[in-house]
Parts: sequence; C-alpha cells; structure tokens
Amino acid sequence: MMVPSTGCNVGHETHASRHILVRGGSWLLLSNGGERVLRFVRMMVLARLLTPRDFGLMGLVALAVSITDAVAFAPTNQAIIQHPSGGTKAFLNTSFTIAVMRGIIVAGALCLLAPQVAAFFDEPELTQMVRIVALVPILTGLANPAVQLFMKELAFRQWATYRVASALLAVGVTIGLGWYLRNAWALVYGLVAEQGILLILSYLVVPRRPSFSWDRESARAVLGFCRRALAIPAILMLCMQAPAILLGKLADASSVGTFVLLLTVAEIPTRFVGQPLGQMTYPFFAKLLDDMRGLRSMWERVTLSAVLVGILCCTCFVLFPGQIVHIAYGNQYVQWAGVLRILALYGLARFVLANISSVLWAIGMPHLERNAIVVAALLLYCLGLPAVWHLGVYGMAAVTSGAWMAATVQGLRYANRWVRA
Repeated sequence: MMVPSTGCNVGHETHASRHILVRGGSWLLLSNGGERVLRFVRMMVLARLLTPRDFGLMGLVALAVSITDAVAFAPTNQAIIQHPSGGTKAFLNTSFTIAVMRGIIVAGALCLLAPQVAAFFDEPELTQMVRIVALVPILTGLANPAVQLFMKELAFRQWATYRVASALLAVGVTIGLGWYLRNAWALVYGLVAEQGILLILSYLVVPRRPSFSWDRESARAVLGFCRRALAIPAILMLCMQAPAILLGKLADASSVGTFVLLLTVAEIPTRFVGQPLGQMTYPFFAKLLDDMRGLRSMWERVTLSAVLVGILCCTCFVLFPGQIVHIAYGNQYVQWAGVLRILALYGLARFVLANISSVLWAIGMPHLERNAIVVAALLLYCLGLPAVWHLGVYGMAAVTSGAWMAATVQGLRYANRWVRA
C-alpha cells in the first residue's frame, strides 16, 4: 500500500483522475446497460419462441463450457489492462499467442468430454451441441488483443461503441435463428455467431494487428498474472452453475430452464447497475489508495447507495413477482412467480457484493473475495442437494438466496475491516 502523500501535485492529479474516471465511467455504464437491455430483450423474445427444455439444454451446454473455461482460466485481456507494458507490441503478441493456445486446448477438451457430458445428464443431443460450442474459445482467443487498450487507456467511449454494436448484431442474429429454427440449436448457433461478431469487430475498430510471437519477459508477466488469479473463476463458476448441476441431475432440463429464466430476472439490478458500477469504482478506488480517508468515505457512500437500491429492487420482486414474470416471459411462466419472490434476496446479495468486490480488488486483496465466494459454494452444495430432492425448484431458490446472502455478509466484514484499518 502506498504511503499517504500531502503534496499539492498529488491532490491535483487525484482530482483530475476522479474527473476522468467519473466521465469515462458514464460511458462504461452506458455500454453495460445497453448490452444488458439488448440481451434481456433477446431473452424475452426467445422465451416466446422456444420451450423451457430448449433453455435447459443450452444451460447444460453452458455448464460444460464454463467448467472447462474455469479450469483453463487465463485472463490475458486483464493482464493487458493491468500491466504497465500491456500496450507494447511484444506484450500484445505474447498475450495473443497464449490466448490462441489456450483456446485450442479448451476446444479440444470440450470435444473429448462432450459424450461424457451427454451421458451424465442423459441428454444425447448434448454431444453435438457441446462440440459446436467448442468453436467459441477458439474464436475468443483469435480476437484482436489491442481492443483491450480502450479499457487500459480509459477510452470508454470507444469501448462502449464496440460492445454495444457487437451486442446489437448478435441479438439480431440469435433472434433470427430462434424464429427460423424454433429449437435449442438457435441458442447454440447464436452463441457461436456472437463470438464471431466480436472477433470480426475487434479487427475493424483497431488498426493494430497481432502476430504469433513469444517474448520471455512479457510471457512471464502474463503467466504470473494468470497464476495470481488462479481458482477464483473456478469457485465462482461452481456457485453460478450449482442450479444447473443439481436441478439437471435430480430434476429435469425443464426445471433447469425455468430456474435459469427466473434467475436472470433476479439478476437484472446487478447486471444493469451493480456490475457496471463495480467496474467503474474499481479503478476509482485504486486511485485513492494514497488517501485512505477519502477511500473509506467514498466506499461508505457507494455501499450505502448500493444497499438502498438493492433493497428497492428486492421489494419490487417480493411485491410484484407475477407481474414482472408476465412482462418478461409471458403467461406460461407466471405459475413460477413464487420462485422469483424467493430469489429477491439473491438479487440483493449479488448487487451489494459487486460493490464489495471492487474495493477488495482495489486494495490488492482479491483472495478475500474468493474466501467469501467459498462460503457460498459450500452452502450451495451442502444444502442444495437435500433442498432440490425435497422441494425442487423452490428449494434451489431458497438455498441460492441464503448462500449468497452469507457470502455478502462475509465480504462486507472483510471490506469493512481493511478499509477502516
């Protein structure tokens, strides 16, 4: 942690940094909000074209991809943004080489594991679906790494344009596929098409082109960054995929699809506001490390605002679950409105935890977020099994809300302890 400074120049730089980050943060909020709106519109339209089983099958495909991605996690894009030399040609090319190698490895693993995934969930269609979706990590690795310089250089306006344009095209393609195919394959092909669109646009918006090369110092920096981030995505994935694992094994694909749709509604406040706010405040908090009093004051204000907004959204889900589900997905899902009422607490927990995570990473202690997420994972799997066995979707909703509330309380304790230290 940096030693506090009282110099006028430092104060002026801090003020300037705040101005830049707040102004740029508005573009980041616009980008995330625009993407979420487009994706939610896609979900609303597809819910009227496809069946719960279709969404359930895609949820199981996403589970297989998420597990493989988490095991082979290599945050090369984050390394570019974080490292001082991230914008150099050697660093970008080395990151690109590592990303492509990783994509090929993940794709190969998915192709090999596809029959086992289908056998585990007793869904023969999954074999071919997983193998088609194996194209996604390859396309991701081939994307132009120089597009990450928008974030690194705080060029949020350009980043917002890139992300919203790609989301708009992807949503249009997926809805078109849903209208034409009317089955789960629309979601499969839509996912591959979305990543293909991101790949193409990454080369259109940035003139710099990567090449396959290996710089020892850059590789050491990238791989070191990946090593420090080890296990966090795997634990988070286990938490987020617990409903698909437990419901997929103990119930059926329709239960998985129904739960995923309702969970998506409960996550609206987090996806539209909480996560973009966390992304914006993370660099802002990091800039205040030499002013712990200012950091503490700002974190308290942001946290209080997050709690109040989260409670407001939670109250809406509790009071009007049927109306919300009807607006989102139509009459066929209104019978499950009670599940959304239970998941309201999950929505509140995730919203507040997004803000807590940003300050824990800003003060250089991401492992504390990992410890909090471990609490959620343990509760989800220890209590989720009997809950799903006896209560089905309702039991899964209750355990999900309770587990994430416990993780949020633990994260809040960590953040409060270190910010006030």
